Amino acid sequence: IHFLDTLLWLGGPVTAVKAWTDRLATPDQDYEDTVGLALKMRSGALATLTATSGSPIMDDLTGTRVELHGTGGWLLLDGDELRIGELAGGSELTPPQLPPIPSGAEEIVFGSGHVYEVMDFIRTVRDGGTAPIPGSDGRHLMAVLEAAYRSASDGQAVEVEEPTSAYSAVAPPNSLLASAVAGRDQMVGR
Repeated sequence: IHFLDTLLWLGGPVTAVKAWTDRLATPDQDYEDTVGLALKMRSGALATLTATSGSPIMDDLTGTRVELHGTGGWLLLDGDELRIGELAGGSELTPPQLPPIPSGAEEIVFGSGHVYEVMDFIRTVRDGGTAPIPGSDGRHLMAVLEAAYRSASDGQAVEVEEPTSAYSAVAPPNSLLASAVAGRDQMVGR
């Protein structure tokens, strides 16, 4: 679910999905351990996602890889580190400028992103204002997951019939994640 959320955050809403799931590493459990998705994005782009819980992934995301290729450039995330990236026209990718992680938060599994999301959420509740992650993002993610499960069950591509503004909101100016959003928008041409 987290890698699908990242894919949607980078690529925008989905209009259709074709999915395959299986229990390849753990055939005796009652849920899938491997998934493959083919996604049609609202932008017209095509995306693929494969994931498995049958392969070791370390707390620092070692063993994960995210690649993004488009007409405006490409990047490779190895774990939670940007290893390679290039934009058309020779532009440089601007890394996010984030404050230090609060003491004790380094124990959180799967990188530091959750820390900043939680800090943004707490700031929004305390001070008011716009939520850093709109509810429409979560609703669209769930609609894509539901379509993926239907597709895997029926063996057919499934339309995601949900008019949405998900994954297109501009981060509030006081958001800790605003610089990450600016970098995403620079990469995908928003």
